[in-house]
Amino acid sequence: MIARAIREAADRRSIRRPRVTGFEALPGKGVRGRADGREVLVGGPNLLDGLGRALPADLARASEAWGEEGKSVITLAVDGEPRAVFALADLIRDESREAVERLRGMGIRVAMLTGDSEAVAKWVARELGIDEYFAEVLPQHKSE
Repeated sequence: MIARAIREAADRRSIRRPRVTGFEALPGKGVRGRADGREVLVGGPNLLDGLGRALPADLARASEAWGEEGKSVITLAVDGEPRAVFALADLIRDESREAVERLRGMGIRVAMLTGDSEAVAKWVARELGIDEYFAEVLPQHKSE
């Protein structure tokens, strides 16, 4: 879903998308591949952890502001250097609201487990009236 949103935004702006080789999923972090002979990483807040790099001040400010608005922030790094951040907003589906309301109506306490950031999880939980949430949970830990 995230890749599709970014691809569609690039297409709307007529941004050329290079052919990607060596594509690799990095569970809980993002993806890696090579484009035009350069290593490209795209992913969430944990993406830069292994690179020993921090976001430049302007990108960090944008990332923080978007995070406070409950948006998911995606980082793009080229050859190990952070180059851009993107904000994606979660759309809460009507059936999600209905499901939470139904469960609460039955006296069931609702909790949410998500790989999203703390800010996004907090926003979604508040919007849906969810009692408790656990954020930044890696895929391999969601069943524990």
